[in-house]
Amino acid sequence: MNSMDLYNVFYHAALHESFTRASEVLFVTQSSVSQSIRQLETALGMPLFYRKGRTVSLTSAGETLFDFVSQAIKSIEKGEKELLRLQGLDRGHLQLGASDTLSRYVLMGPLQDFHQKYPNIRLSIQNRPSPVSKARVKEGALDLALVNHTGSLEDKDLVYLRLASEENVWITSTDYAKAHKLLRRALSLSELAMHPLVTLEKNSTTRRLLEDFLARHQLHLEPEFEFGSVDLIVDMIASGVGIGFVPKMALQNAPESVVVLSTEIAVPSTDLCLIHSRHLPLTAAAEAFLEVMRGAF
Repeated sequence: MNSMDLYNVFYHAALHESFTRASEVLFVTQSSVSQSIRQLETALGMPLFYRKGRTVSLTSAGETLFDFVSQAIKSIEKGEKELLRLQGLDRGHLQLGASDTLSRYVLMGPLQDFHQKYPNIRLSIQNRPSPVSKARVKEGALDLALVNHTGSLEDKDLVYLRLASEENVWITSTDYAKAHKLLRRALSLSELAMHPLVTLEKNSTTRRLLEDFLARHQLHLEPEFEFGSVDLIVDMIASGVGIGFVPKMALQNAPESVVVLSTEIAVPSTDLCLIHSRHLPLTAAAEAFLEVMRGAF
């Protein structure tokens, strides 16, 4: 037996003041209990029990040890009950990752639904670009992340649950479009490249998608403005500075002056995915949130 097993035997023998009763509770033989107590007494160098026939009582040293061991046993039992409550979704902490855009336009509804169903689960949302959220999930720092993704859904470290396809669009203001005759016709990529371009920063999936797309058509991306927020891009475009490239979802609350441009070649869409680690078990809270997200789509 290891030391924890010995202390567990000691605890039950002291609690019931009987080696026989301790053996019944622990489902071991009485001789095994006696042997464990002798082993513990030898290791500690002092007697822990007075033996009086079939009954036993604690020595002064045994009483001192029992105070500490009983606290430890109760703490372990409390921890086990806490884990059971977590599994039952009575308490817990769910850590999610998502970009500002996905948090605003996709997560708000599911988060409200989840909180109504599981009000005792504490939620933490880290707003980071999708590539950063993916890295955080791989590290185990996040339970789940909602990300924009391009390419294969097969990954040795991550599990991808594809929820939807997200369209990306070119936008401008009505005044800018009229001034440069950009309306009511399909624009070529080379023509779009002639105008001041407003995009997301380089560390975003949308920006990488645009760069790769233009490179396949022998065009180099040189944005006039770069922002970390899609909403700021929309606001800048509404002021009439040029054209922008954004996920279509970001236009839900856009000013009426912002219009979508038609193009000869459509930009590839991105996959909206909920991801988790392939190597770590999901908590009950994470499993429950997965179900809420599936229901939302």
